[in-house]
Amino acid sequence: MKTIQNVLIGISLLFCGGLMSCTDDTETTDVQQSVKPGLYSIDITLTAEPGVKSETRGLDTENGEFTNVYPYDYIYIHSAKTDNTHQSIRIPLENVEHCDGCQGIHMQVEVKDEENGGGYIIRAGEKEMTLSADDKVYFSTIEGPYWEAETSGATPVSGSNVFVQNDEINKELLKSQTYTKDELIDLMQQDISTITMTRHVTGFRVYFMFTHVTADGSTENSIDSVKWSTELKCNPDDFSIKLYLGPNFCHQYDVLNDKVASDDVGGYYATNDQTYQPFERVQYSYTTGDNGIGLYQGFGYVTDASNYLLSPLNTSIPATDFSIYAFIKYKSSDYSSDEGASWFQAQIPGITLETNRIHYIIMAFDIEDLRSQFLPATTTLSRTPWSAPRKIGIKPIKVICN
Repeated sequence: MKTIQNVLIGISLLFCGGLMSCTDDTETTDVQQSVKPGLYSIDITLTAEPGVKSETRGLDTENGEFTNVYPYDYIYIHSAKTDNTHQSIRIPLENVEHCDGCQGIHMQVEVKDEENGGGYIIRAGEKEMTLSADDKVYFSTIEGPYWEAETSGATPVSGSNVFVQNDEINKELLKSQTYTKDELIDLMQQDISTITMTRHVTGFRVYFMFTHVTADGSTENSIDSVKWSTELKCNPDDFSIKLYLGPNFCHQYDVLNDKVASDDVGGYYATNDQTYQPFERVQYSYTTGDNGIGLYQGFGYVTDASNYLLSPLNTSIPATDFSIYAFIKYKSSDYSSDEGASWFQAQIPGITLETNRIHYIIMAFDIEDLRSQFLPATTTLSRTPWSAPRKIGIKPIKVICN
């Protein structure tokens, strides 16, 4: 007679501290006694457990942090392989009868007897995958064993690959530990069980602005459009900008083994699909050391609240290499070309390659640098019919990374 078990399993997210990569131990302890052949049925609920900021899941774009809400209405179960024998099943969330108001997934596991090879079959809805007795499985939020970046073109200066920020690619990436057949069944038979999901992406939001610098060293550095026009004799949107962030990103990320290939040289993400956009109003306030309020307010670029960059990182590239390359044009209607642009590199002191967090990068620059580098009254620019981007020397007056 087949054994049928119905249990509730909560899925939580475990934050792995330190560097970006959270190491999953794929080695498992030997189970002394194999599970009995039969049919095991499971309802997995996705609970929203409370947690501190560094132990949550789901991206809250309004508050700019990962929350404790599981972000999707599906999950994948995988065979723990990375070659062409890899299998996965997408399991949609549905109402769970054992938990009022909960959503979860329903899954069955059929364990074969030794005479039939001792393997097992995992079923979800109308889909199934057949595994050998020694095969392991894991859960994740993507279909395949690898996360793949989308590449489009190269950076204007170094020729490095540019990655396209894609909503279907650059999103939450969660993964569980791996389970042997016996461990999976043991999990299903517990009264209260938890599948621990770790996050494998880092988030970024950038505030990049030019502002008026106060001579007295005040913590409030601000300029509005009227004062900008008065001082620079032009409008903020006479300038256009695009940024490149990198090179600490990766082309491919091995989800199962939690690693990036050793020959991955990294690459860059660009703002606004590599096209220039007019300067916009940027404002960032912060708490000073004496519990006061500091303010940087100016014009430049700020990551839209609904468009945080989420990506795995290549931690083999030193964090000290992480930079923002700014390309700026003055009074140009051509937003797609780098003709006539000027660029400079701004490194981010103190940045770390941590996972499961949003990095806020705030960079403020003096408007006098725009005056000296771009305005015709003070700068003579000799340009050929097509002028490659010229390198200029601009240093930030303030860098905040948290």
